[in-house]
Amino acid sequence: MPDLPAAPVPRDALPPLPLPRSDYLIVLSWTLEGSGDIDEVCLIARRYDPDVVALGKLDADHIDVAAQKLRMDAYPSATTPVTRHRNALFTRPAGVLNHGLNHRNANARDPRVPRVSVTFKVRSATGALEAGLFSVTSVHLSRHSPTERLLTAESLNHLPGNMCRLVVGAFNEDAVGEQEEIDHSTGPGRAHWHDRSHYVHGAGRIAATRVHEALSAQGLVDVARVVGTEEAMRPTSSVLLPADGRQAGDRDCRVYADLRTAGSVVHLEVLAGYDDVATHLPILTVLHLPTLRAGIVASSEEHSAARKRSATERAAWKAQRIDRERERGLR
Repeated sequence: MPDLPAAPVPRDALPPLPLPRSDYLIVLSWTLEGSGDIDEVCLIARRYDPDVVALGKLDADHIDVAAQKLRMDAYPSATTPVTRHRNALFTRPAGVLNHGLNHRNANARDPRVPRVSVTFKVRSATGALEAGLFSVTSVHLSRHSPTERLLTAESLNHLPGNMCRLVVGAFNEDAVGEQEEIDHSTGPGRAHWHDRSHYVHGAGRIAATRVHEALSAQGLVDVARVVGTEEAMRPTSSVLLPADGRQAGDRDCRVYADLRTAGSVVHLEVLAGYDDVATHLPILTVLHLPTLRAGIVASSEEHSAARKRSATERAAWKAQRIDRERERGLR
């Protein structure tokens, strides 16, 4: 058992930030793996004054309890007969994020724990609603099947590619450059290894970071690598309660964002010292709101311009088609 006096002392509040506090959006994401200590989880989460709390693999019975203890509005994922666990987002009732739309698509390709994806309107410094939308998604990808992980990651592109968005949770895939070199090709189950990651039928290695590749293709980046600090790159697995099949040094819980949103992140930290609470450690992400708002407005303007270009091209195509039909006497 690790020596408690030698363990990191948990941060007891937000890191020092230039005032005012209203210039920041605080997001705390935490994968619980069905942890039953929801009271302790909520007590710790409130310590960091979050605007958004994303809890992954949360027991369904704990959603209402967490909302009450956090004093936040809950946005749970859809239900599934496969598991009683859910992902859920919690936000301040009268905070900077408003008019949340929970995309609980019953046909979403989430074979295990369903994701939760919510788009929000963001208030300006004066309280008015800004143009554009901001999306927050919490996922818990399959630990056992690389193909199921990839299917879920690929299906996250249901939102416009230029939307400002944050994707948090357990990806259950080693980060790029950090994967373990384990040769599955000689194992007894190699003949059934049909997944598109690791080894296929013992023929050799296929990229073990397909989820990262799928997210990169959607314009998302690993924010910890962008920030690049020691606090951001800490392992996310508990040394006391490691999840099945994971090592204490893994960084399989991560934060992804588009480039505009990633550019607004001023602090990202894996909060050390909570190894006794859940199988993973919480991640604190602090975004600079003025920068984020500017990115959301710019993304909205890009999306509107693209729609106008598409409408103009379609109208021109239609006019040309009608002219050709008239020349052939079809009109």
